[in-house]
Amino acid sequence: MDRLEYYEADEVVEKYAAVGRAGLRPNERVLLDEYVTDPDGRVLDLGCGSGRVTAPLAERGFDVVGVNVSETMVQVARELHPDVEFRVGDATALSFPDGSFDYVLFADRGIDDVRPAASRMRAILESWRVLKPGGLFAFDANNQLSRFVVDPTDRSAVADTARFLARNLRAGTLRSRYAFVEYANGIDRTYAIVPPAQRRQLTDVGFELVGMVPSADDRRPTLLDPRPYYVARKPRRAAADTGVSD
Repeated sequence: MDRLEYYEADEVVEKYAAVGRAGLRPNERVLLDEYVTDPDGRVLDLGCGSGRVTAPLAERGFDVVGVNVSETMVQVARELHPDVEFRVGDATALSFPDGSFDYVLFADRGIDDVRPAASRMRAILESWRVLKPGGLFAFDANNQLSRFVVDPTDRSAVADTARFLARNLRAGTLRSRYAFVEYANGIDRTYAIVPPAQRRQLTDVGFELVGMVPSADDRRPTLLDPRPYYVARKPRRAAADTGVSD
């Protein structure tokens, strides 16, 4: 099943409709409180789903637009949050002019659902393009190391890792950035990258990494955080480098 078919499925739409009312996660509140601070700033919420992050941004007074590739998901978002602007759109080919936004967010590891790797890189380049000079790009991404590092005292985690290893050994995807991962709604192939490589992707484009927000309030080093937020700034004077890594 491709990504658009997945997001159009009835059970997935129902799940996201419920999620759309849930609001920000604790680390996302930290992200907004520390980095998305200009009340006059314009925000693009990519992969907005049913508006879980878009609506709180609007409540904080931002001029925000939510974009999702699924027309059905956008309809759900509009029904849940009728006072917020939502559009159907592709993160790899945005319809906005250059320099349209002060902030671009891609929450809930949505960037890792973009396939193949060249398209995921295209989404980063498009985020660069639509940002104003000095604007911020923030997104969370799966840490490839967390697929293999497990607490040996946690039997459930050990069992999950064993199933992951067996599943991807059979599929030949164990060392791939795109591996088959089990989620609440089933098994899906999704991207993961180690933090140093993700930082390199951003600097290859021309971004300056200005901070990271951990996925949970714990003491794990960034290298082992399963899904950190990366916060990168587009310099006020810079040009994108097309020689990027995947």
